[in-house]
Amino acid sequence: MFLDRFKSDNWKIEFAVIWKTGAVVVDEKYALKSKVHNVYFLANVRKDLEYNWYNRAKDIDIIEKSYLVLDIDLRKQFKDKYGYDITDEEIIETWKQIADYIEEEHQYLWDYDFIVFSWNGLHIYYLWEPRYISPDDYAYAMERIMRQWDSLWGDEIFNTDKACKNIARIIRLPWSINQKTWKECFVIKERQWQGLLFNIIESLWAKEKLDVMIKREEEVSKQIEEYERMEKMNRLIKWSSYDEDKWKIKKVFEKINNIPAYIIAEKFVPEFKFSKNEKNFHNLKWGFTWYYYVKELNSICNWGSQYFSRGDVNSCWSSSVLIKNEINWNWWDVIKWVKDNFNIKI
Repeated sequence: MFLDRFKSDNWKIEFAVIWKTGAVVVDEKYALKSKVHNVYFLANVRKDLEYNWYNRAKDIDIIEKSYLVLDIDLRKQFKDKYGYDITDEEIIETWKQIADYIEEEHQYLWDYDFIVFSWNGLHIYYLWEPRYISPDDYAYAMERIMRQWDSLWGDEIFNTDKACKNIARIIRLPWSINQKTWKECFVIKERQWQGLLFNIIESLWAKEKLDVMIKREEEVSKQIEEYERMEKMNRLIKWSSYDEDKWKIKKVFEKINNIPAYIIAEKFVPEFKFSKNEKNFHNLKWGFTWYYYVKELNSICNWGSQYFSRGDVNSCWSSSVLIKNEINWNWWDVIKWVKDNFNIKI
């Protein structure tokens, strides 16, 4: 009955067995029969997608979308916040409390179709009439929905997994097992949707897009203001009095900004080393981060990393500004830091 709600003549359902080293696509019969593997599924996949030994469906392979899933990792959140190992029975009982609360407090989040016990916590499914949604719009809608869900709770034990927002996100298949404990996942509750989320999903991604645009414009304005303040300082201070050479401050910052920004980044985050054949940084285990070196700008650009973040995931920082942001001092301290860390006469 569960999978029947996701089937259509217009698409196929992808099933995958997840290993530590990756995923292998399997057929439905194997997926439903296996009790020794972590099995995941993804609906709405284009029917002509051909598989080989290593590939799965990507965002571009989703031709329509008919559902979304919120992943609530109650077990980890209870452990992190209270140091308490919540039991399976308590997770199921907690859902009843959540359900009662959202029935009263939110206009559409109560209109769920399935609640699945995943051992880690709960998967909350919302279904609607199939429709085309671009991967970007889907991600914007998910951002909005997850933030609205999280805002309902005063503490942080019911928050959503923010990684689960791409349109081709796979999710654990009910009645498969979770290899962490060899416990079976199962449906706690099923009901028929009323279409509340379907009716407003377009407005959700439109509002989220607008908010992101406004935030980025504000960040750009702040960067312009910072640049103008720096330029004003350069005009007011014609000569530097901190050393005997009395170089103009402009020449000083030209030298600082000629230092490759990836070297600055390595000093502040030494666990990630720059790969000179690429633009990324990686650690000794080849794990990548989400900031990059852009050679044309000689800058570090943060496109989603926790490092070098100043409120905008699309920010780029020159060597001098990168240093000032990290040490949080004034410009003279930036000069001193460079002198202490590099063999450069300035």
